[in-house]
Amino acid sequence: MNLVRMMLGISACVLIGCSRKQPPAEYVAKIDGEMLIQKQIETLHPEYERRSYINAWVNETLLFLEAQKNGLGDDERIREQLQAFRRQLLIQRLLENEVYLPNDTAMNEDTLRSYFNTHRKEFLAAVDQVILSGIVFRLRDEANKFRNKILRGNAWETQIEISKNRNTEIVQIFEKSFFTKQTIPSQEMWNVVLSLRSGAISFPIATGQTFAIVRVDAMQRKGEVSPFNFVRDEIRQRLVIAMRKQRYEEFLHQLKNKYSVDVQTFDIPGGK
Repeated sequence: MNLVRMMLGISACVLIGCSRKQPPAEYVAKIDGEMLIQKQIETLHPEYERRSYINAWVNETLLFLEAQKNGLGDDERIREQLQAFRRQLLIQRLLENEVYLPNDTAMNEDTLRSYFNTHRKEFLAAVDQVILSGIVFRLRDEANKFRNKILRGNAWETQIEISKNRNTEIVQIFEKSFFTKQTIPSQEMWNVVLSLRSGAISFPIATGQTFAIVRVDAMQRKGEVSPFNFVRDEIRQRLVIAMRKQRYEEFLHQLKNKYSVDVQTFDIPGGK
């Protein structure tokens, strides 16, 4: 669970009053009349997230109770802020129900490719970049054995599965991962990769105390049009944003027809 969202949730509960008196068996923390109940933390995993949430709840509840004791709950500015906070929560929930639908990202491949073909010139690479599959071993001999089996005709994916089940010297396996010079595990790996053609298999590459065999799945040089598989996620994001923007505008149009909207015109002091 995202810790930032978790902390915001705690603050909202403390301000609005999520913790109330419950049967004793249900609570996991209690301060005076405020209780944190089991149901509020049952979805948190692993254990450290639960502990972090409980500790944060205790700290915030102590501060909340002290603020109330000092009479801050009667402050008009606080009431206005709470009202504004509630207003934004309701608006966000409405937009999640009507505009930001969870299946928006479920676009078929044809839709993504069609957009790519129409906007190819918008996807020029800013830097050299590659997509690699790889397997990392503790021992150079194991890396060489794996490479030789691929060179003898074994399919990469098949040999990966065999190695996963039989070889205890494997440190890491990655499939079709995106790298630039800045993000690749080592400079030596980058130099080797740039010397290979697409589909080629490397010799064992030393990466610290381990040895990697990589396959070049795709490569692109700076200034070239990116291959579709390099920009698939960016295209999906663009389409989702455009779809939601249109849906938002249509929804607002419906609401303007549904409610009586009266905006008076007047001169703004200092305006032009």
